[in-house]
Amino acid sequence: LRSFHLNCLPPEHWPDNLDQTDYPRALAEDDHLNWICPDCIAGTAACASCRQDGVIGTDLIKCKMGSCGNYYHLACIKALPSARWKDNNFNCPTHYCFGCDMSGDALKMVR
Repeated sequence: LRSFHLNCLPPEHWPDNLDQTDYPRALAEDDHLNWICPDCIAGTAACASCRQDGVIGTDLIKCKMGSCGNYYHLACIKALPSARWKDNNFNCPTHYCFGCDMSGDALKMVR
């Protein structure tokens, strides 16, 4: 679940239904675009810790928080003391305050 600004994508990765010559209109109507990133199509992602690519489900595991798009190598997430483990699943450190260790669900956090 990664997001991209349309202008951050090279044109060859733009959605097929986008008129690449009319960029301002595309930005105004971007809620109608159907696009899937090349990594999602290939089933790959970058580890949120070491930034190395891997295969989802083989090399990388996903944070169990439903809306979180972070994937980690098992060794990388085990090396992070602020990751929360339960039943072979984990919540990654981005969901907890580094200062007080409270969940982001309990307080409004900034990154």
